[in-house]
Amino acid sequence: IVLFGILILINDIKFNIMGVPIELSDIDYLKPSNFQIMGDATSSVGPWIIISIIKTIVFVGICLTTLYRNIEYRFSIKKRIAMILLLLSLNVLCFVFINKKSNFVIKKIYNTNQEQLNQNISSNNVYVEYGYYQGLLINALSKSNYRNNPPEGYSKEIVLKELEKYKDVEENVWGKANVVFLLSESFADLNVVNNIKFDKDLTPNITKYSKDKDKMVFDFIAPTYGGVTVNTEFEVLTGSSINFFAPGFIPWTQYYNKDNGSLAPSLMKEFNNNGYTTIYITPWKKDLYKSGFVYTLFGTDIKKYGESLNGKYKGIYYSDESFVKDIFNELKDTKEGNYKFIMAASAQNHFPYSKGKYDKYDIKIEETNLNKEDKDIMLNYAQGVYDADKELGNLYEMIKTIKTPTIIFFFGDHLPYTIDSKGKDPYFADEYFNTDNIRVNELRKYTTKAVVLSNYNLKVDNISSMNASYTGAYILNKMDLKISDYFKYIANCSKSISTYNRNSIVKDNQILNYSDAKEGYEQIKNMNYVQYYMYYDSLK
Repeated sequence: IVLFGILILINDIKFNIMGVPIELSDIDYLKPSNFQIMGDATSSVGPWIIISIIKTIVFVGICLTTLYRNIEYRFSIKKRIAMILLLLSLNVLCFVFINKKSNFVIKKIYNTNQEQLNQNISSNNVYVEYGYYQGLLINALSKSNYRNNPPEGYSKEIVLKELEKYKDVEENVWGKANVVFLLSESFADLNVVNNIKFDKDLTPNITKYSKDKDKMVFDFIAPTYGGVTVNTEFEVLTGSSINFFAPGFIPWTQYYNKDNGSLAPSLMKEFNNNGYTTIYITPWKKDLYKSGFVYTLFGTDIKKYGESLNGKYKGIYYSDESFVKDIFNELKDTKEGNYKFIMAASAQNHFPYSKGKYDKYDIKIEETNLNKEDKDIMLNYAQGVYDADKELGNLYEMIKTIKTPTIIFFFGDHLPYTIDSKGKDPYFADEYFNTDNIRVNELRKYTTKAVVLSNYNLKVDNISSMNASYTGAYILNKMDLKISDYFKYIANCSKSISTYNRNSIVKDNQILNYSDAKEGYEQIKNMNYVQYYMYYDSLK
């Protein structure tokens, strides 16, 4: 009962701080790096936690009082132990049956299937529909169900036919170059919100780049909101979509548990096969979401984590200014024929955004209807956006000083989780995210910005938006490299449907249900089959 009460309290805390309920996979938060992040997040703890504590104490008190009044405590120690062992055995048997027969439970007991479950935007939607404890169970089942049971209609023949489609298609318009993927923590477009105005453009460099014909600026559709950056890393680096896994699934911790994960697709392998040195660099620690283990499975040549970086901090985290210098230090001595691929994940603009995060500010709020606390939150977040744009500009100027062709792909991993002490989010509360169209709201909630720059002329496409899962394959396919049929397939799929989520397709600037976009839905189903094949069937 006490343990049950503690879980209720933890669930309340996680939901208020991160916007999602507790899951079985949260055992990963027992690692030191996760403790640090959750510790930093406590600045958003407010009066709501008192209500949660009172609720927990009342619940535990009522349960213990009821037990005391209704149960005779006259059993011998042996009988008590026997009862505990019996209950544990029954629970284990139930767990084994449910896990082994997950498809049966989902279809026959819950009257649904994997495809319908996957159309929930997040695990929270599953909990809302089924209730918390049934939601917890069915969410766990649906995650194992995809592994044990292929999508409906799947066949290996369909997959091989799909992979054959673009086997001989080659673009090779960008040649060979160093490639930097710069994941900018929580970077998003603040110009779209209406409840706050600043004294200057927060992203002057990106605004300027958007007008240049040899650069690309487009909407980047991330797979996550407010956190779990590794899901964005997963999509960009593998060409695979979180949409085809169960809501709440985190491949970094839930798929890459065995060495055969090294056989699944990744950009690291593709660049390695073309003679590149592959590098992962981040101020975070290697045990965060098992990052060190996953990037080893990818075959990454060099991994640099926080302990090996010696730059300055700005606010709570490692500064973007120092980080772009670290990236450039990896590039400055490169030569043609000795290229590098760098995946870099920044940290400065990570939450919390509470008062006092920075000592000084380059921007000011000119107009807003927000209260004092929320103004501080938005100012701190906006300063992080301003700094990210500034340092992107500095990195661009740096690469122009070297002769080796170099490409930068900059993108925001997700929108910020700007929660205040009352559990409210001033950014997401803006009318921009709260239209009468639910599908528009959901799409906007997952839309950040992406930029492609280079120190030589690129023949670029006019793209307005693209899913994260396409972007890595898109860039790979533009270069003079030998790449796998899988990445050719993903890159070419982006040409017909560049934007979609779990239940909608964006086509001709219209957001359509799957049922209203039959041709597009067929492509998405086939992409699902290909993904299942690459991650499970081909590895058996």
